[in-house]
Amino acid sequence: MKYAIIQIILMDAKNFPLLVPSDVDELSYCGFITVKGQELAFQIKLENNNAGLKNAKLYGSPKLKRLIFGHEKALQQRLEQCASFSEFFVDLKDLLELLMTKEKVDPSPGENYYSTLINELNSIGWDKLEAFNPSLKNLSLKLNDSSGRQHSIFVSLPFSYPQTPLIVHAELPTPSSTTSNHMTSLKDAVSFYSKELEKFQYVWSMLDDIDAHTWVLEPCKPKRSDLMRRIALGNHCSLQIELDASYPKGECQYRLFGTESLISPLREKIIKNWNNWLYI
Repeated sequence: MKYAIIQIILMDAKNFPLLVPSDVDELSYCGFITVKGQELAFQIKLENNNAGLKNAKLYGSPKLKRLIFGHEKALQQRLEQCASFSEFFVDLKDLLELLMTKEKVDPSPGENYYSTLINELNSIGWDKLEAFNPSLKNLSLKLNDSSGRQHSIFVSLPFSYPQTPLIVHAELPTPSSTTSNHMTSLKDAVSFYSKELEKFQYVWSMLDDIDAHTWVLEPCKPKRSDLMRRIALGNHCSLQIELDASYPKGECQYRLFGTESLISPLREKIIKNWNNWLYI
């Protein structure tokens, strides 16, 4: 392993990283790799001195993490397959150069971008601002429905805003209500989704009742867009139902899980009493 480190140090420092041990056991190495004039910091941790790169772990700076997002598994496999650091860093450098070439650089915000955004937040109330990213390009607003449930509205603002409409997304039961690309202001978004939330009060009340009084197996952490619940019935049997957001008390899709000898009587009871289902 020490030979591999010496091999790296002797390589061209402009193209490949310089590594230095960061612990007395020489199981952790820190360094940087230069790609397209940018220095990206990283760290490699080895399992032990005799295992080579097998089970080695690669850690990186925030920028490196962002660049390799979605490629982590493939890079980890390649790291463990390589016979030396130098072999791995050739592949890493090639990948980073490709990703940097493809990376889109966001344009600068328009002249009135920030002033318009501040004015709109003043208009709707800063108490509705739930979270935002450092560039203020993405933010979430919190709205309460008439039953007191809190909902998050996710807003993406193009840097050409307000000339370009907002993209707004919310976790609602029907796709038609989920995303809107035609909002011209945060005030419009708040007004639109405040009305949309009221459409689902009854179905959410039913789902809240199910969550509170049954053992729900799936989903583990239901979202407001989830209309399905799988409920434990005992004896390793369960019932999966999916409500209709438009007619929550109407006939719903259902499926029984479990040993056939145990779920067969349950299925017969459902069929026998199907006509007694309460409609609205």
